[in-house]
Amino acid sequence: MRNDYLNDLFIKCKYFFVGLAVATIIYLLSKVGLSQSYATFAIAFICFSSLYFWRKNKYIEQLPYLVLGITLIILFNIIYKLYLSYQSIPIWDFMCFYLFGKAGVSGANFYDPHVFSNIFNQLNSYVHINQGFIKEIVNVGFWYPAPSMFLFLPLGILPLQTGHIIWQSVLILFLVLDIVFLLKMYHVSTPNEEKIRRIPWIFLLSLILLFPSLVGSIQIAQTVPIFVFLMLLAIKNKDNWKCGVLLALMVIIKPLAVLFALYLFIGKNWKGVLSFVFVGLALAGISLISFGFDTFFTFFKSPPTGRIPIEVFYETTNQSLHAVILRLQLKIFGIINFKTANVITYLLSFLILGISVYSSLMSKNRLVAFLLFIPMALLIYPNTLGSYLIITIPLILLFYRYRLFKKDGMNLILLFALFGIAHVSFFFLNLVLWCLYISITLLPHYSVFEKSKLTSILTKNETFSPNVYEL
Repeated sequence: MRNDYLNDLFIKCKYFFVGLAVATIIYLLSKVGLSQSYATFAIAFICFSSLYFWRKNKYIEQLPYLVLGITLIILFNIIYKLYLSYQSIPIWDFMCFYLFGKAGVSGANFYDPHVFSNIFNQLNSYVHINQGFIKEIVNVGFWYPAPSMFLFLPLGILPLQTGHIIWQSVLILFLVLDIVFLLKMYHVSTPNEEKIRRIPWIFLLSLILLFPSLVGSIQIAQTVPIFVFLMLLAIKNKDNWKCGVLLALMVIIKPLAVLFALYLFIGKNWKGVLSFVFVGLALAGISLISFGFDTFFTFFKSPPTGRIPIEVFYETTNQSLHAVILRLQLKIFGIINFKTANVITYLLSFLILGISVYSSLMSKNRLVAFLLFIPMALLIYPNTLGSYLIITIPLILLFYRYRLFKKDGMNLILLFALFGIAHVSFFFLNLVLWCLYISITLLPHYSVFEKSKLTSILTKNETFSPNVYEL
């Protein structure tokens, strides 16, 4: 008995150290010539393959230890990147936010480019600022509605270095909370009699940590981890009044969240609608009192979007439908006609919006009815950036938590394909996810879909185990 235990322990340790060695070798190769994307893709392929063979070969116990070794190397690499994010202050986007905060606490009209220019000249920052920053930030003023300024005000009262350290630490804290939340939501834990359906948490953790742009948004000091945390809470509370409060707070961080509020009307969550309107009006009222009448309404009288350089709307970091149409126009015709592009964008946006609303109304599953608004919003919001990629994590992980196809291999191929698309094109990923969720809603009886009660997300109103919603 003791020998069997030691032999089993030896085999598990062997798999664990093999995982450590393989991941280490791949990451070392990425330092001497192998593309970082290829390295990540190779590690992801090993993790997906391990999950497939673990399921296929009667759920052998050793493969999770192989993935555990790989995951530790991934985690070490992430921690190292987060450590490096403290070493230098990025122009994009921390210096933007810091300047926003300084303008907010100045008491002047922060939509006035002259105010921004004066504050910028007084900073005496040792960070090298390029002309692009001056054109897109200093000469534009604050980009967002007045309530969004509350997010950046704390930076305005802090020294540059201290503000950067605190800002990065807050973002990392929210990233950790996001990962814990995702593990709670999507980890499968079923009764013993259904052990065949059980999936070790280590596979899920490896997929989350490998997701592109997970730490990239923090490296540029973006607010996406905070947005994702509030979004996960909104998903958890999607059918009560808390959802309206959370969505109103999300709009302060990223205005695209206002499109998520359509679900409140479609789901007839009238308490959520009232809380959304009440919190929104309260924030607007506090902003009006705090910043003054003139500053508050300057956003509407002289919108900053009119001063943003036109190249911002079609640069490659912009992954919105509008930006893609502009880039296609430039590539095919060699020139950009904004009027034509705007007309096409409006028509396609209204089409996408209409199909999304109809599909949400038709959906028999409340979670799917909510989630399909995420890729829809990311498609039609005109300033969807590549750093927003991690917003799509809950949509992709749903195909990990619940099987879409009868054959398990097909589900893993779908997951791996989505993971690969995420590395190639954020716009295309949003388009594919939107099409997938629309097809799930409108084609619920298509023959390839899994119909068992445990795994179906297609025909039942709520088929998720309690731990999907309860932390």
